[in-house]
Amino acid sequence: MSNSRGGKQFIPRPPGVVVGAAPPWADSSELADLSVLRERLARRPSRASSTSMPSINADAAVLVALHESGDGLSVVLTKRSSSLRTHRGEIAFPGGRQDRGEALRTTALREAEEEIGLRPDFVEIAGELDRLTTLTSQSAIHPFVGVIPPDLVFVPNPGEVESVFSVPLAELIAPGVFREELWSLSGAGDQLDRSLSGAGDQGVGRPVRFFELDHETVWGATATILFDLLSELQT
Repeated sequence: MSNSRGGKQFIPRPPGVVVGAAPPWADSSELADLSVLRERLARRPSRASSTSMPSINADAAVLVALHESGDGLSVVLTKRSSSLRTHRGEIAFPGGRQDRGEALRTTALREAEEEIGLRPDFVEIAGELDRLTTLTSQSAIHPFVGVIPPDLVFVPNPGEVESVFSVPLAELIAPGVFREELWSLSGAGDQLDRSLSGAGDQGVGRPVRFFELDHETVWGATATILFDLLSELQT
C-alpha cells in the first residue's frame, strides 16, 4: 500500500459526515473475469426505469473501458483539465452529453474518441451499469462497459483531459483504498451525484464513495460507477 494515497481534488464535504458501510468485496481477494462480467451484464435487470426516474433535464453517457494488463483487468480513467469550468481536475470516465437523435452508446463512444482518441471500432460494448443522476442539474448519466485491446496508446484532448491512465481493478479492492461516507443531502453541494436506484436519504445520509489512488482521489459519480462495476465482478 502506497503512503501517497489520495489527491488534491476539492471535496465539498458537509458537516456531520459519518462512516458508511464496508464494501461487498471486503472479504474477497478475487474478481470474476471478463466472460463472467459479459454474462452478468447481459442478464442484469434494467434499473431506474423511466417510470421511476425523476424529471431529467439532459442525458449523458460515459465509457467504462476495460482491458487486460500485466496486473489483470484494468479500467481506463481520465483526469479532467484544470481549465474546465466544472469538475476541474476531477478523475472521471470519458463521456459527455447526448446529442439530439443520438443513441446513448454512440454518445459514450463518440466522447471517448474526442477526449482520449479511442476509436469506436476498438471498443466492444459488453453492457450497461446503473444510471445515475446529478442532484442539481438532474442530468442522467448512463455508464457503458466496453472491452478494449491492451496496450492502446491514448491521445488526450488538452482542452478537456489533462491525462489518461489505467488502474488495475485488483488495486481498487485492496485494503484501505475504498471508503464510504454518509452525507446529509441538505448539506451536500452540486457535485454530489445520486444513484437513481438508491433508497434515498432516509434521514441517515446519502452514501458517497471514494477510492484513494496514488496521488489521486476518485469520488462522486465516478466512484459510484466503479463501485457498481466491482460489485458485478464479485465471485
